[in-house]
Amino acid sequence: HFCYHFAKGRCTHGSKCTFLHRIPTETDAARYDQSKDCFGRERHAHQRDDMGGTGSFDSDCCTLYCGGLQVGKDTEAELWKAFGEWDTPKQISVVHRLNVAFVTYNNRLNAEFAKIAMAGQPLKGGEVLNLRWAYDDPNPTVRRQKMDDARDKLLLAAEKRGLVSAATAGGQPIGPV
Repeated sequence: HFCYHFAKGRCTHGSKCTFLHRIPTETDAARYDQSKDCFGRERHAHQRDDMGGTGSFDSDCCTLYCGGLQVGKDTEAELWKAFGEWDTPKQISVVHRLNVAFVTYNNRLNAEFAKIAMAGQPLKGGEVLNLRWAYDDPNPTVRRQKMDDARDKLLLAAEKRGLVSAATAGGQPIGPV
């Protein structure tokens, strides 16, 4: 698992630490199970009411809610720079009228790592970031894309385990290999 204290910038064990001192990769994301976060902490069946904590194994949330912002003309660029340290975000959306932003990563592990690493950190403007998991996007196009992505991940995992053949018909497995 990854070192929680390294993510916070305060691991005192250095090279003697038994946890990983690096940023998660796509390879790491493919091998982690849903029941634990990248730091080895148990995930839960449902999100906490405040959307904090380790997240839910019921949903593969990759989007962080960033509150406590003083939104200005350079806010989006500052967020790209700050959150880009933990892998390049897939998307950053700033909602100017609410002084919040949403940062989406390509995989859950990078979102988990960034959530711990950036929580309570100041941005260039001095505001302290309030990070939580974001609720699912209500946009039907986004929901459909998320379902398609989940189906593709499931088919790929089943194919790797030899449960289905590489050929599929309309997204439905043809049968065992």
